[in-house]
Amino acid sequence: MSKLKSYWLICCFCSTRGKCSNGQCQDYCRAHHNLTSCICENLADACKFCCKRNAGDTCKPKPLGNQQPVRGDGQQCGRGICDKVRF
Repeated sequence: MSKLKSYWLICCFCSTRGKCSNGQCQDYCRAHHNLTSCICENLADACKFCCKRNAGDTCKPKPLGNQQPVRGDGQQCGRGICDKVRF
């Protein structure tokens, strides 16, 4: 992977509700729930931040407190690209 592409991925994950920890960026699910990020297949949840515990688990939306964050415009979702939470 090129340095530019690697840098872009790191910035993307940290800037999309992730956090930096010991110089490493953690995505939303790892940073806030200690889970693995995934993309929900249900159309209604496709642009929400979804997580799962193990490879065989169902991918589900994971709220942050009492709010359900959504992916920003241009981010990949299960049905294409998120655009103001429309598909």
